[in-house]
Amino acid sequence: MVILYSCKSSSEKQDQAQADAIYYGGDVITMEGEQPEYVEVVAVQNGNIAFAGSLQEALKLQGKSTVMVDLKG
Repeated sequence: MVILYSCKSSSEKQDQAQADAIYYGGDVITMEGEQPEYVEVVAVQNGNIAFAGSLQEALKLQGKSTVMVDLKG
């Protein structure tokens, strides 16, 4: 399980620079807001969480050097 407490939601504007890594395929939970929320993926840029939300949206941040990390459940 991955727990996030500070990240951009899918409703916020994204910096279109490519992500360093995209983590998917596991339990990803944000701690933003009053209730924890599960999301499909988290993307990291320059050591910071750049995005947490759907895989479809995260793939917009994928570049040639983006590492895709399958959390395998």
